Amino acid sequence: MRRLCLLVFIISGFSLAAQPRWLNETIREIEYPSSDYYTGFATERWSGDPDLSVALESVKINARNDLSESILMTVSGSSSMVGSSYQLSNGKTTSEITRQQFTQKMQSSTASILVSQDVRTYFDAHSSMLYAFTNVKKSDLAAYYARRISDLYEKAESLFRDFESMTDYGKIREAKEKLSLSEQEADSIEPYFILLSAVDPNHAALQRFPEVLSLYNRICERGARLNKGPSIAVKDSFLLSGTDDDAFRSDPRILVPKICQSLSESGYLLAEEGDEADYELRIETSTSLRSRPVNGFGILSYYVNVSGKLTNLHTGKEIITFTIFQDPNFYAAGPSPESAASRAFQKPTLKETIINQILKALER
Repeated sequence: MRRLCLLVFIISGFSLAAQPRWLNETIREIEYPSSDYYTGFATERWSGDPDLSVALESVKINARNDLSESILMTVSGSSSMVGSSYQLSNGKTTSEITRQQFTQKMQSSTASILVSQDVRTYFDAHSSMLYAFTNVKKSDLAAYYARRISDLYEKAESLFRDFESMTDYGKIREAKEKLSLSEQEADSIEPYFILLSAVDPNHAALQRFPEVLSLYNRICERGARLNKGPSIAVKDSFLLSGTDDDAFRSDPRILVPKICQSLSESGYLLAEEGDEADYELRIETSTSLRSRPVNGFGILSYYVNVSGKLTNLHTGKEIITFTIFQDPNFYAAGPSPESAASRAFQKPTLKETIINQILKALER
């Protein structure tokens, strides 16, 4: 009985309240012109179930949805930036992105501001009709979109700087996490550019689109490279002394290709000439005469010598240097200088000794 009286009192209160001006469509159009406002209006009949408060919340949601639809309709009619912004989406072109995915992103970005948007309601007890109305100034909406673009860009750029720093110090796992977060933030900017271009095509924040696109492209480029592993530029030379120590007249190209193959098999990308690389590996090789027959006695044998330096090109820091010179483990005999030195260069332990030092240094 008490609850029934309370309900009657609430309904009476609504009945006594003067009808708000916004119920009248003509007044709404005059006081909230479409040139300056987006509006949302909803109405439904209350049957008595669910509770009035629940029903009012429902009609509020419908009003927000109507407001959202009016914004999205403006976007669909303004295609000036849609093609360009599609390029942001994971580096894909327009044809690779479904209309449904695009619409979902736009709805999500639109809803982010409308969740807290004030909605006015009115209940007409005589007709049992529920009404809800909400509005947002286009200038306020444009300012919000511009702030979101700025905030998301700064966050994406900060995360990308963190990624580059971690890459420089070889923290690959942590770097991948930062790059993924940076990509997410950069990708989230896309809908706000489209919404802003629809709300205010002349807004200054739209001039930042090339800047955002540049950042996103850098993120995608570094991500592709990181997925293949850090890149290494290998530069090698063969030293000739002009003496009997020279087993060859020119570079035999025996050891360095084996090292490159091992690096590639270990997940590192070998940078081509002119490509940007993460590391530079310089290798110098040479030979030294160990022994030769005297008066028909003895054997002809040669040492192989290797020196190298691995440098982080981002920091300029030398990671490791190594030298193998006239090592008793790395020589071989043969009927000719070329065959003796070739056998020494082809020893599996020589390549393994060098590649193990390099990989260990890269993993630190």
